[in-house]
Amino acid sequence: MPYPCPGIRVVRGPGWSGKDQDGGDGHVGTVLNVDSTKGRVTVLWDTGREFQYNAGYNDKFDLLVFDSGPTAVQQKGVVCDGCREEDIAGIRWKCSKCTDFDLCTLCYMEERHDVTHAFLRSLTRTSPVVRVPPRAGTARTQAKGMFKGATVIRGLHWRYGDQDGGDGTVGEIVTLGTYTGGCVRGAVNVRWQKSQDNLCGYRVGAGGQVALTVIAESNGWKYYKEHLPVLDVLHPETVRFQKGDKVRVHVDLETFTSVQRDHIGYRDDMKRCLDDVGTVVRPSEEGKAYVRVQYEDAEIWPLMSNSIAKVHSFEVGDIVKVTSNFNSAVQLQVGHGGWTDQMEDSLGKQGEVISIESDCDLKVKVDGRTWVFNPVSCTFMDKKAPPVVSPPSSDNRPTTTTPTSSKRTTSSGGGDIVDLLAKLRVSLSQTSSKQLIAAARDGDEDKVKAVLRSLDKSKIDDDTEG
Repeated sequence: MPYPCPGIRVVRGPGWSGKDQDGGDGHVGTVLNVDSTKGRVTVLWDTGREFQYNAGYNDKFDLLVFDSGPTAVQQKGVVCDGCREEDIAGIRWKCSKCTDFDLCTLCYMEERHDVTHAFLRSLTRTSPVVRVPPRAGTARTQAKGMFKGATVIRGLHWRYGDQDGGDGTVGEIVTLGTYTGGCVRGAVNVRWQKSQDNLCGYRVGAGGQVALTVIAESNGWKYYKEHLPVLDVLHPETVRFQKGDKVRVHVDLETFTSVQRDHIGYRDDMKRCLDDVGTVVRPSEEGKAYVRVQYEDAEIWPLMSNSIAKVHSFEVGDIVKVTSNFNSAVQLQVGHGGWTDQMEDSLGKQGEVISIESDCDLKVKVDGRTWVFNPVSCTFMDKKAPPVVSPPSSDNRPTTTTPTSSKRTTSSGGGDIVDLLAKLRVSLSQTSSKQLIAAARDGDEDKVKAVLRSLDKSKIDDDTEG
């Protein structure tokens, strides 16, 4: 199940207003339900209390992502250099100073590696990279809840009969565990009082279920509250690009260099990617975390998708500027409709996108002529201006207007009143003229008919002066 999803372990965040619903600062809960349309989530705290919270609604963020390992999110191919965990579960923490050095959440929070080094945080393999400050001198908060040593009883999703020895029996968490499907830290192993010889495993987050309730919490690991990401289900930190998207590198040179070098390679002449806007010519393929981006000089670079941000996606009606570089324009047209000598007149000029081809090429109208251009050759300038409503003419005759609303009123004969009035040439008094124009503008059919009935029918179609 793609992130964000039920099972995320959370703590109170920057927008918290729930007083002690969670049991106090540092207490941990589990996301049971995600409403990605409203930006709300339902959380069950380890103490057994259940509430709803903002996770993007009205730009409010009540919660922080404490651990996404229980959701089975894995950083495929990334090994923790602290504990040697393969395919790091949950958030990845990458040192911005050292080459190819990564930590899992537990090792990062336990202050492995040089705490004076800044790290790069990514929620998933395709998430944008976020630089966090060094840990040195930063206070940590103690996590509390269902950790080793906590006393527990049956909880909301108990489905195990009398495996615990009977309702009301207490047990002690011995270890955190991994639930089937790669839900790391999504389960716990419990020793019940009535069966001391057996350890039984139960969900605490895996699949969005929590089988236990804590009655005597225990301490987990300490965490850097300011370094954790907010839980945002409206705009989750996953980047998806389409062919033709305009993109720009959104991280600093140090971060860009580090991320590129560790994954797909880096060359010094790639620095120009930080200054220019490029165009996606090949989106990410399955299992790949990079896209191919082409620039106006026709150079194509593979860039990590978590280092770039979308600037614009072309739409019909966009005003664009065609490149003024003749050599690049000709080269970029190969495989995109070709080049003709007449197209040179369009270089450096602005035009309107009138359609977008299935391969994302743009049909652009420039100076009355339409050409097919490679989107790499075009720079977005503005949206097409909406039609302007013309005021009544000075000779008091109704003139053609463009309605400013989608509400259209038609006469009983099926014609559009606004259009029909524009065709009439009637001698009107100043009062009648104003009434007729106002009624037509408001779509008031009865009023229009009443004004027209009051006219002198013999004057219809007569030209008038003044």
